[in-house]
Amino acid sequence: MSSLAGTAGRALPQVVEAIYDSIADVDRWQATLEAICSLAEGQLAMLAVIDTISSSARFSVSCGDPAVLEPLKHDYGSQVPFYAAVPKMEIDVPFTVDSIYALQGPDTRQRWLESRIVREWVQPNRLDDFFWVALMKRPTRIGTLMVVTDKDRRQISREDLELVCLLAPHVRRAVTIGDLFEAERRKAE
Repeated sequence: MSSLAGTAGRALPQVVEAIYDSIADVDRWQATLEAICSLAEGQLAMLAVIDTISSSARFSVSCGDPAVLEPLKHDYGSQVPFYAAVPKMEIDVPFTVDSIYALQGPDTRQRWLESRIVREWVQPNRLDDFFWVALMKRPTRIGTLMVVTDKDRRQISREDLELVCLLAPHVRRAVTIGDLFEAERRKAE
């Protein structure tokens, strides 16, 4: 059993509770995302619902070192080549970088490793892998959760994926309910 799976027994119920508490109080998402990131032994985490028509965020929260996150948000986010994989991803199933390579074809790994984002952002920040989960795939919006790990973390194991798989439906439900509340609020305005 991995250390991640061992800690889960104690921390998982509190994290799930925090996920649902974040529906009513969106300001709690920051701390909730930090708890998810910690549970997954990650360095950064991002949760977002993107409007596919306007290509803008309906909801977005992240956690981690701002010095690492800000360049991603402002300089490199549009260069992440993996977004095309989201339609092929199963809902609530965590994907790693290797499983995304498999979804996108044989040249994906090499293109990624040679990309500007890897040279200028991933490698200098010692980032390595991720848990990436599709939470929502609708014609007008998509939602995803990503927890990024670094080179100091052991390789992601089957048990690690199973733990994130346990969290994913709770995050999906909370994000979906929150998105419905937001849609109703917008209608009322």
